Amino acid sequence: MLLLDEVDALIGDTLVSLLRQLRTGYTQRPAAFPHSIVGIGLTAGTDAACEQH
Repeated sequence: MLLLDEVDALIGDTLVSLLRQLRTGYTQRPAAFPHSIVGIGLTAGTDAACEQH
């Protein structure tokens, strides 16, 4: 299990980099990827990701 606290504090390229790394790791599962990922923050991560486009 991977816990990411204050994930909503990431902005710009840092957030995009994290999301890309998660997507890349997901394609290589289960060998090199956690079974569960929890993103903890005050705002919805999908809202922040959508604002980037």
